[in-house]
Amino acid sequence: TVLADTDNSMETERIVLDSLYSRQVDGLILATALLNDDIVAECRKRLVPFVLVNRTISGAAATSVVTNDSYGIRLAVEHLVELGHRKLAYVGGPLNASTSKSRHEGFREAMTAHRLKADPRIMYECKSLTSDAGSTACQSLIQSKRRFTAIVAANDLLALGCYAALEAAGLKCPADVSVTGYNDMPFAEHFAPPLTTLRIPLTEMGNQAALLLLRKMRDPKTVLPSVQLQPSLVVRGSTAPPSRSR
Repeated sequence: TVLADTDNSMETERIVLDSLYSRQVDGLILATALLNDDIVAECRKRLVPFVLVNRTISGAAATSVVTNDSYGIRLAVEHLVELGHRKLAYVGGPLNASTSKSRHEGFREAMTAHRLKADPRIMYECKSLTSDAGSTACQSLIQSKRRFTAIVAANDLLALGCYAALEAAGLKCPADVSVTGYNDMPFAEHFAPPLTTLRIPLTEMGNQAALLLLRKMRDPKTVLPSVQLQPSLVVRGSTAPPSRSR
């Protein structure tokens, strides 16, 4: 087994994959594929069995193991609405990744289901899923002077960036603005405040992806269905009823 981290760099990804191809790997689990990704086409061209994890692609079907991202965002929105929030902002990731696209669509659908407006003026698409990107987006939200009492972030790092921007603006979470994340990354419970987020079943995703890849390696021509797992809401200290002052 060979593990490789490309740190979301396309150049590094290409170098790593060329190295793996040269070693004549028997199969690949890809966790970085975009909706339109040359890497998937390259795997097919080289007849290398592969399974996508936490990603899907556009066009031709590919076996994947994912979570129901739109459902997860719906859980976050429902939680905030139950607390009394009506003005929800959204800080999402780049829409060329299936997770970001599904979470963006899930936010819009959830707001519509609750007869609330998904206001595009307080919805931001970040270029990366980093804390710096989340901070920049949240700064723009604050500077827009648009009213919002909660932020739904598309992952935990974006949420962490929102924390930093709120603090810099003299706003407190959750007293002034509630924040939710997504993924339940390690140490999310140690954020200040501990982050309300969506937990994805990472171990189960890895197990399912490995089992599917082994089946494809045994019979490369077999067509296997994709697997969709359910996230769960983890409520912590970053969400509370909205402040009357906002």
